[in-house]
Amino acid sequence: MGVLNFSTAHGKRSWPEPVVKQLELVARVITGALVRQREEQALPESEDRLRMAAESANIGLWSLDLASQLFWLTPMTRELFGFSPAESVSWQRVLEAIHPEDRGNVERALQAVVQTRKEGQVEYRVPQTDGRLRWFISRGRLRQDRLLGSQCVMGVTADITERKLAELALREREVRLEEATDVAALGFYEMLIPLRQEYFDARIQSILGFPNDLVSGFRDFWEEHLHPADRDWVLDISRQVLGGSLSGVTAEYRYLHPQRGVVWLRQAARVFERDAQGRTMRILGVMQDITESKVNEEKLRQAFHALEQSPVLVVITNAQGQITYVNRKFTEVSGYSQAECLGQNPRFLKSGETPPEIYRELWACITGGGTWRGEFHNRKKNGELYWEAAIISPLHDSAGQITHFVAVKEDITDRKRAALESYRDRAEITHLSRVAMLGEMSGSLAHELNQPLTAILSNAQAAQRFLADGQADLNEVREILRDIVADDLRAGEVIRRLRLLLKKGEVHSLPLDLNEVVQDVLKMVRNDLLNHSITLQTAFAPDLPAIHGDRVQLQQVMLNLILNATDAMATNAYADRQLAVQTERTPAGAVRISIRDRGHGLTPEAQARIFQPFFTTKLTGMGLGLKVCRTIITAHGGQLGGENNPDAGATFYFELPAGNGTRSEQ
Repeated sequence: MGVLNFSTAHGKRSWPEPVVKQLELVARVITGALVRQREEQALPESEDRLRMAAESANIGLWSLDLASQLFWLTPMTRELFGFSPAESVSWQRVLEAIHPEDRGNVERALQAVVQTRKEGQVEYRVPQTDGRLRWFISRGRLRQDRLLGSQCVMGVTADITERKLAELALREREVRLEEATDVAALGFYEMLIPLRQEYFDARIQSILGFPNDLVSGFRDFWEEHLHPADRDWVLDISRQVLGGSLSGVTAEYRYLHPQRGVVWLRQAARVFERDAQGRTMRILGVMQDITESKVNEEKLRQAFHALEQSPVLVVITNAQGQITYVNRKFTEVSGYSQAECLGQNPRFLKSGETPPEIYRELWACITGGGTWRGEFHNRKKNGELYWEAAIISPLHDSAGQITHFVAVKEDITDRKRAALESYRDRAEITHLSRVAMLGEMSGSLAHELNQPLTAILSNAQAAQRFLADGQADLNEVREILRDIVADDLRAGEVIRRLRLLLKKGEVHSLPLDLNEVVQDVLKMVRNDLLNHSITLQTAFAPDLPAIHGDRVQLQQVMLNLILNATDAMATNAYADRQLAVQTERTPAGAVRISIRDRGHGLTPEAQARIFQPFFTTKLTGMGLGLKVCRTIITAHGGQLGGENNPDAGATFYFELPAGNGTRSEQ
């Protein structure tokens, strides 16, 4: 350093021009040095103040030397990225700390700052050690280092995680709202009253049928197409909202759509802004086409009205069997009010007369997705018993899950009573006919057998006297024995003639459809089978050939065989009371009818004697039924038989020739 010394003099001196210029140059040099010294002394203090301000705002400062690819970072920046205080941080190290999906964006942002020499910014994610993601934003600008002469990018980084999470949550809510509006088919509109401006979306345009070129006049178009029956009250409510007396309204009304005709709309409008005087400034609203739901609502109303007016009893339960609805007819028949039934299980109607097996079968059927048909013997509120014929079915949702059960019932008490009386009348007539037949048979037997039996008795007594005297004439005893044999044969002939008399009868031969004959009999015995809790299964062969025969006699055979099967299953459990009736064509071309039961079957003795007269396995039977049946079938040119089933019970069958005439046996 050079030293310049000045001396002072008292008095005015003049300096040459070159000297003055040299002195001015020296002064500027000294001044510049003093300024630089002052700036260098103030720079650390300024950096400290800047760092403190940035860290108080949770902002990190950094500088990237482009030549060395090394960062200068403040402690806050290191804390944000998770770098240690002594760690040397390179550009590659920073990229590795950034989420892989965001690294490309960060690299492109740095390149843009270097190339354009303009300030740039980028948002990116940085995974944390606990697995969470933090969102950062970095801003930077290209600078020239005056001391080193190299370029660097200086910038700041801030944590914007809370703001990004809020934005994502807001976007998620917006997406949900869009999805909800799409599902609900809602249209939005906005009205700025003072400016007379209207805004509406595409769905509103579709709902109201606006022309494509309509850019204003939304309200006028809407008013013109209101249904005449609803226009006055809808416009009155609208004026109250516009006038400020109502803050909002929801209404359903009819609208004359230009293309679709009459439709139903649901509209909700709210006042979102008022002026200082309380006048409406801004209205937001939504619209929805509810025509389909209105149509369904009307159908539902009609269906409900039909249920309430129905002559049958209707009960609906949930999947757990709790009653959710009963119609008016049910309350009339049972005596219970609707309030008394709701929430109850239908078992509260039990009388104890219906076998438990019926309920188990019912529940297994409907919970398995099937439809159950049967009868209940239930008890009314007043204790009176009544009969119901019921059909119970499950209801399923769109996923196939059972949600409810619907029971449609009919009060058949009167029908049951009439059937029971008919059954009793028929039983009484049958009993009387049997008594009459026995009376006739007794008279015939007495008349026909009286003489041979009397002769046998007389001859036997005479033989006893001869033997008692000890002087018996063997020839005469032989004669008496011949007379006894003859009288016995005579009595046997009487019985044979009576047997033939049982079979005697004129057969009225007509072409018959045997399936029809069998079905007629099943109709007659339907109530008998129900009273005995017997399940009937039928299998009718299609296109059976016609047979020739007497309808009444064949029905008598069918009736007798079915009643015998019913009696055979009287002691069975309810689940085993099964009767099967089948028609089929045999390989030989005959028509075969089978009646299969699950009763006690035939003993060896019964199998040998079942068709003999006066043989019976019943306590009160006469032993003539099957004999008469065989006589009828034989008279028709067919055959009747019976055999045990491999599993349980017995099967009786008869075969008739197809298309042949009948023959009579005397």
